[in-house]
Amino acid sequence: GCIFREECVARRDGKVSLLPVRPARVQVKERYFHYIDVRWEEEGQEMMLLHRREEGDIWQGLYELPLYETDAPLVSENQEETLCSVLTEWVGDTPAEWRQGPVFQHQLTHRLIKALFRQAKFSGRPPRIPGNLTAVSVSEARKLPVPRLIDKYLTSL
Repeated sequence: GCIFREECVARRDGKVSLLPVRPARVQVKERYFHYIDVRWEEEGQEMMLLHRREEGDIWQGLYELPLYETDAPLVSENQEETLCSVLTEWVGDTPAEWRQGPVFQHQLTHRLIKALFRQAKFSGRPPRIPGNLTAVSVSEARKLPVPRLIDKYLTSL
């Protein structure tokens, strides 16, 4: 028989068929991150916009590109149009150049993040920079703490 026969709680309480209880499998939820890398030249330096994650966030204190999140993948025909209008709403202008960047997946315990990157180049500083975004030089941005996803993107350029 079993070496734990004498101490066995399941046997003692008549629950051999019920114990041990397996933990429920974690439901992995997919999230869709659309990062927009906003860039322009200013006084001889390439500038970009960054957002600092708030306290209480899994990536608190880390910097990331402006983010538009959706619950489902954006339909490819409308993707550019949707993201361009979101960006125009944020900064008050449309970019001079709009380029599709890489797509990365990032697996967390209970989340699968599918991140699509776009680069939006402006001919000058955008007319409006929302309060939750900060304009920094690209060289300065490389020194700031960023989540792994953003690091992968920046090193892919």
